[in-house]
Amino acid sequence: MDWDFLRQQIARREPTNPIEIFFMEEQMIGGRLFRCIEEICKTYCKALKPLLAITHPDLPETATCLPIGLSASPVIANWYLKAFDDAVLGSVRPAYYGRYVDDILLVIPLREPPEEEDPIKSLLEELLEKAGVIAYDTQQPEAERFELCSRPGLYLQQQKCVVQFFDADHSTAGLDKFQKQLEENASDFALLPVEEDDSPLAQVAYDLLYEGSVNKFRSVKAIAANRWSLAVHLAKQTQLHLMTEEGLDSELREELFKFFKGSNAINFWDLWERVIGLFVVAGARDAALKFKEEMREEIYRIQSTKKFSDTGEISNDVAIKLRETLLGHLDLCTDIGFAVTGEEDFFGFSRKWRESNLIRHHLVAVPLINYTDFEGSFANPMGASELTINSTKAMNSPRFVHFDECLSFVSSDCAAQTRKDLIGAANDVYEMFHGSPHPDISSTDSKRITRRKKK
Repeated sequence: MDWDFLRQQIARREPTNPIEIFFMEEQMIGGRLFRCIEEICKTYCKALKPLLAITHPDLPETATCLPIGLSASPVIANWYLKAFDDAVLGSVRPAYYGRYVDDILLVIPLREPPEEEDPIKSLLEELLEKAGVIAYDTQQPEAERFELCSRPGLYLQQQKCVVQFFDADHSTAGLDKFQKQLEENASDFALLPVEEDDSPLAQVAYDLLYEGSVNKFRSVKAIAANRWSLAVHLAKQTQLHLMTEEGLDSELREELFKFFKGSNAINFWDLWERVIGLFVVAGARDAALKFKEEMREEIYRIQSTKKFSDTGEISNDVAIKLRETLLGHLDLCTDIGFAVTGEEDFFGFSRKWRESNLIRHHLVAVPLINYTDFEGSFANPMGASELTINSTKAMNSPRFVHFDECLSFVSSDCAAQTRKDLIGAANDVYEMFHGSPHPDISSTDSKRITRRKKK
């Protein structure tokens, strides 16, 4: 990574009047942030060098390591391949091109499928190598890789490429889904799609099952529910509602009730809590109670097919135990979900979960507000202000509390004012949980905290 060249890509004009001087101050902050990111990456690389010498002996001395998990890394990585993007769009001119870091989707119309013997290499040579975008690595032919002409030293590995041939007369649903997934990942916002989250539940809840080659959509033989994709979708929807004040979308609500019918209601018992949590966070209390009632009805439909060998009568022992277990689990899902809102339930179990702080902490809108004495909804803390951390709750925390959570709490409008700066105030909160300030973070600024009020 050429940091000087990257710095030049960020235009910073010279100020000529008071207004521009004001905005120039904002640019100065951006410049300091850039230097901070540069220093983090260089320090990270320096720390890894002894190991990199073993695992990546061919890595040049000037190589820059981008830490995984650092917010700036995917942005920088995307910029790094911009020259490759320009080469593909300018020379190959595909019907569709999408990329997020190293995930690339290239759609090109062909009169015939590529050569059967080695279709991937054949396609790469015909489309990208002839256009001067990539060049086959003749120095190490056993590696089966192509070097990017715009970024020497960076390779496109043949074994990591997949070629799918779509007949114009057959479904392209898989291609559409892959395109949408790529565009969602390419968003600078981890939780927000490119435009709006209007994905029908069926697109994420079901997978196509193939018979034979997955490259041929004519071989689709069935549709199966995808537990993982549905769980991710529910988690994403919950986070979106935590960040906004919009109510639950009626279409999503109906789709969820439609999906959890029959055997799906029982087979996906482990997602009940996620659904109820989404309804609670979105302020749809009635929907959560209705969902519980419908799951109860489905549970009572469970019957056993096991027969006694001697009499031929059906034994319902297993079905009875299964119904009892699932009913208990459903009550637990509801109690934990409603514990976030602060509402009283008939038996008081939700209150006990809340008082013990054994709630789902990912359903809390403002980090650590559940460690205060706030009585309202943690998911929508309207009217919360001048809050302080309860020392007893902090001492008995059921989980590890990170410094960034402490910083988020003191910088929110919910926390009580303090004469310390943000870092100092956050360290005071951190000390309540861990007995001492963060060992690697300190502050010498004594300015009073100032917050930008919400519009």
